[in-house]
Amino acid sequence: MCKLKFFEGSERADLPEKNIFLTVRKISDSEKKASKGENVSNEVTEKRKPTRERKRIDRKRYYGKTANLYPKRAWTAEENKLVLEHSIPDSELSKKIQRSVKSIQEKRRRLRTEQSED
Repeated sequence: MCKLKFFEGSERADLPEKNIFLTVRKISDSEKKASKGENVSNEVTEKRKPTRERKRIDRKRYYGKTANLYPKRAWTAEENKLVLEHSIPDSELSKKIQRSVKSIQEKRRRLRTEQSED
């Protein structure tokens, strides 16, 4: 996002001499403080950069949807083929072959390393 102080406050600026169209937004007070190196509240910092804890929670929520839903069993050749094709998203493939998303991703990684070693 480009910060143009001379256009601050306008919604859109048209520069017809070069056919350039810029969408400009106002800079918030906290962003002004941050750009000057002043202290910014934790709330703004958390919005800007996800913490490890936030990422861990998101990952747990994503993989938790299919974790421990299906019984453990041996992989078939047909399942291996579907995993390597990667023609549909892992969440849909998970429902189709009754495997967790994490196990599908791990199997794909292992199959690809086996292929690269051969």
